[in-house]
Amino acid sequence: MPYPVLSDRIFASLWRSHLLLRENFEVSLKDLEAFLDGHIKELGATDMDRIAAMPGGVILATPHYGAFITTCLFLIRRLHGRKRFNVIFNDPAITPSNAVYEPLFRRLGCDVNVLYPDRRGTLSALKALKRGECLAILPDVYLANDATIAVPFFGRLLRVMAGTAFFASRTGATILPLYGIPKPDMHVDLKFDEPLHIDSLVDADDKQTLFNVTAALAERMEQQLRAEPEHWNYWETMDERSTALGVFRTREELLALADRRIRSVPSLARDLPGLLQGWNRMRAEAGSTQPPV
Repeated sequence: MPYPVLSDRIFASLWRSHLLLRENFEVSLKDLEAFLDGHIKELGATDMDRIAAMPGGVILATPHYGAFITTCLFLIRRLHGRKRFNVIFNDPAITPSNAVYEPLFRRLGCDVNVLYPDRRGTLSALKALKRGECLAILPDVYLANDATIAVPFFGRLLRVMAGTAFFASRTGATILPLYGIPKPDMHVDLKFDEPLHIDSLVDADDKQTLFNVTAALAERMEQQLRAEPEHWNYWETMDERSTALGVFRTREELLALADRRIRSVPSLARDLPGLLQGWNRMRAEAGSTQPPV
């Protein structure tokens, strides 16, 4: 298997996250506010003050990792009155387990706008980011439909939704990856990654831009998972939502297989010009005598 199986540490992370979530639901509002103020430790590349001061829109990208709901509550509380908070997740009519989250988020009495990824919610999210607001999103969401794209991840091709890349590319918003790491004694380390600015990832072809941004975000997420893999909720579904890239004994084997596949699907040249350009460049560097695709 190309990814770790860490049953004891995974169980400990799930149990701590469950206890944190139960605490968030069951304590009084006063105790919840005290908990969020006293049990979350900010670490990493930025902090809440800098996020609030960012002039443009900010996409807070937190995967299904550790205490991500507790992390969202903390963000809502700390950004209240400073930068409007929007959160987008699947409609409870489609994912019934999501029905509990909107009442929980609104329990704090803060300014939070709950959106669903339908046409209305998508337009609202775009407008919010253009106004310089925050949007919390789960970038590792996977639904078995045509909206997914495949990006490199732990030596495989992982299928994910391109929503984060779409919102960033349409609004110029900064993507800020972050992770809520459950610790002993009901504490959470909120780890901020370096902001992901997409200027260098934008291509003339919109589909290529979506791939570039999603791949860059997946690479960031893989770095965190390699350091602390036990907190990610989706290891058990890795096989069904990803494809092995395969093992090649020589570079020539890889080139030959890729050449056959690209030539067998002419639409790749039309739909992903960046892929075709990169492929022809790779073949030229390898000294291939075949004509370019």
